[in-house]
Amino acid sequence: GERSRASMLARSSAASPNLAARVVLMTSVATPRPPRVLFMHGLESGAFGSKARWLSERFETAAPDQQVSAYNPLRRNGPMAACLAYVFSFGAAARYAGGSIGLSVAGLASAGLVPFLQWRMRVAMRRCVALMEVALRREKPDVVVGSSWGGAVALKCIEQGYWAGPAVLLAPAISARGVWNLAWPSFEPELPAAAAARVLVVQGDRDDTVPFERVVDLCRRKGLRLEVVEGGDHRLVGAMLGPTERLAQLVRDEYQSSAPSPSIS
Repeated sequence: GERSRASMLARSSAASPNLAARVVLMTSVATPRPPRVLFMHGLESGAFGSKARWLSERFETAAPDQQVSAYNPLRRNGPMAACLAYVFSFGAAARYAGGSIGLSVAGLASAGLVPFLQWRMRVAMRRCVALMEVALRREKPDVVVGSSWGGAVALKCIEQGYWAGPAVLLAPAISARGVWNLAWPSFEPELPAAAAARVLVVQGDRDDTVPFERVVDLCRRKGLRLEVVEGGDHRLVGAMLGPTERLAQLVRDEYQSSAPSPSIS
């Protein structure tokens, strides 16, 4: 077996330093180090979400909590605490003023709510990108995996030069469907060609959260590789974490394709 052959080579290497070096190199090539993964979670997920836990069981994985949510006011990087303060402050002002002035204040508050929410969502994105910049420098991952909001954060990190390595992005939330499209911090990332070529996007064609067509168009125009999951929803749990363990294979493939080829001199 491999162990006995390595043992024989090791005994022979006592007379040959060059052979000893070859034994070390051959052993490292035969059993490569598993990739280190930095996972960027979705908007309503966290450091202990299903994908973060699944990846941690298979790779050395860091999954920093972005402290973000569209609905939970206790998540400090989310928009909801500021939006509630906005509504309560204008509501108090309207009640205090009363009469026609109070109605005017209430109308002003209603008209400004959507722009205010848009601003707070952009703030949330900036804060998450800043948090991930620190994580990228600290963790030094081999592969970045981003899901939904985390995929959009990863694209921002690539755009701003914080990451240029392999990335697997699951349904990156560059836009949103329905009412959230009014406030979503939609964007068109400007990516260096070399970095874009190292990005693999996985997108379900039945995604009810992120517009499928927008993602396909982005990949086509920006040179991102695209894997379409037929019948895939937004979370892609069955397709990526199911029996085929497709996500693990993608992580390994991206890591191996980016690793330098070993050579023996």
